[in-house]
Amino acid sequence: MENGYYPHVLTTDWRDAHPPVAIDPSLENLIPDGVRIDRLSHVNLLKELLELRSRFRSKVHGGGHGDSPEVPVDATPPSPIKRLKRDMMNRLFLFPDHQKPWIHAVNRHVKGLGRQERPDLVFATGNPWSALIAGQQVARYLSVPFVADFRDPWSQNPKPPLSDSLGRKAVVWERKILKDADCVVANTRELADAFAQEVPESSNKIVTITNGYHDGIFPDGRIAEQSRVADAKIELSHFGSVYELRSPIKLLQAIQQLWKAGVVTKEDIRVRFIGAWIVEDVACNRLAAELETAGLITREPPVAHDAYLNRLAAAQNLLILQQAFPLQIPGKIYEYIASGRPMIIVGGEGATANLVARHRLGLTFPNSIDQLAEGLRDLVEGKITVSCPGNDEIHRFSYGELTRQLAGVFDHLLLEKT
Repeated sequence: MENGYYPHVLTTDWRDAHPPVAIDPSLENLIPDGVRIDRLSHVNLLKELLELRSRFRSKVHGGGHGDSPEVPVDATPPSPIKRLKRDMMNRLFLFPDHQKPWIHAVNRHVKGLGRQERPDLVFATGNPWSALIAGQQVARYLSVPFVADFRDPWSQNPKPPLSDSLGRKAVVWERKILKDADCVVANTRELADAFAQEVPESSNKIVTITNGYHDGIFPDGRIAEQSRVADAKIELSHFGSVYELRSPIKLLQAIQQLWKAGVVTKEDIRVRFIGAWIVEDVACNRLAAELETAGLITREPPVAHDAYLNRLAAAQNLLILQQAFPLQIPGKIYEYIASGRPMIIVGGEGATANLVARHRLGLTFPNSIDQLAEGLRDLVEGKITVSCPGNDEIHRFSYGELTRQLAGVFDHLLLEKT
């Protein structure tokens, strides 16, 4: 096997997952031949209880015929007893996540492995965080090195925990993983720094290995060298859904400001939104319609993946709307990198902006109307330019290169063990 390791993957049976997860069988084609994959079935008690409740309600309401009676929404805050009950249920069923029952299935499976089947090292990736806890327990049982791979922040995730007590419990478990692991892999440098501050005694065993792109993402193996002829002097293409958490309103307001002032026309700038437009903000939708009529933006439906890749490689500039998540980088940026096209990032202060600057991938603008207007005007007037990333910077994010980095981590740990 490439890089000297034979992976033995333990994963869940998707049919046991709760809530249900979308699956794409074609992704299995990306898995190299010879990789052993054990899909572990497990009993998900919460799923079974919810299904039992659903069947019971169906019988009570006559098998689901007719409209169910509306239950009035109680807007009053829950009583202390209800809060305690809810917290206990969350602890029982939902910590560290919905896939908690899988931890027991992993331990049972590993204990049944023959001596020749046992791994030399355990690598666990999260989220889901249950995978890290399972990995920690398995490595301890087998007395082998444990590598904990964080593809997201856990306790410092912008998404709030189900309750304050579960948030505190997440901190405890995260620190336990950081201390017990022989190596901690973070997917951004900023997350690695945050871990080092959280558990200083573990700082010397924390490394950064970013996310990346599949080496064969473009079928002909080429990275785009030039874009198609754009419809405007500066054209930005955004691929993917636009929604409230990644609102384009300040970008649209900046374009409107320049347009109303006579600084730009549709020949100067155009923004293409390709993907679902899921914006409920009335003001944003009204402004988008106005700019669309003026020819300054276009909104187009989602396209098939092959068409997306073709348009990605042909775009003049690629646009990302990113929240100010200081520790996280949107996964889409790595496909953007693979295309070889320059990027314009709106927002993304922290990890995203730092990555773009560090590897000279494009330009970043704060999500501020005035600063966006100034930046766009400077682009149109040629006062600033955006260049394609270099081939070396592109290649460093390929899965092949990132896998070699990870194999180097494994080599070091196993050498230490001997």
